[in-house]
Amino acid sequence: MEETHVLLNKVTYHLTPIGCPVLLELDIFHMQVILCKTTFAPLDVFTLDRSLMVTVITTLVTFVVFIKQYSVIDECK
Repeated sequence: MEETHVLLNKVTYHLTPIGCPVLLELDIFHMQVILCKTTFAPLDVFTLDRSLMVTVITTLVTFVVFIKQYSVIDECK
């Protein structure tokens, strides 16, 4: 997404003349890219976005560390 943002900036400000209809369309698309967050809704049951994915991964890593610590404690006994 960040690459798209950078490319749009380059094309918008360096390659198109001011007042060109293409520039207006690029401005609209650029605003959509900036303002719309990327989400995924599998079967429209729930929405996966970046914050939910970070939470899920963080929870899984915490769980794995927790299980690993208890397995090391059990091996020491």
